Amino acid sequence: MCQNGVNTGQFELMLQQMDDQLALNRRWMHKLAHLAGDNGYEKTDEVLHKAQELLDDARALMSDAQSAFEDDAEALAGVTVQKL
Repeated sequence: MCQNGVNTGQFELMLQQMDDQLALNRRWMHKLAHLAGDNGYEKTDEVLHKAQELLDDARALMSDAQSAFEDDAEALAGVTVQKL
């Protein structure tokens, strides 16, 4: 369904895909961090864990974006836009 020129179903799927991609990247970041740490690459382990934390923050923001989109879509339901 489109609302105000936005295909809301597709937009919602795109947000979910981005969250899935962040989750996958976080999982691999975690694996690489432990691989580095287990083999003596302490600085690399530390940096990768910091990057993993940033991905956690990004996922939290994606969750906020999904909630905000749902709120906006609900608030805009029934609004029509006329092109001039």
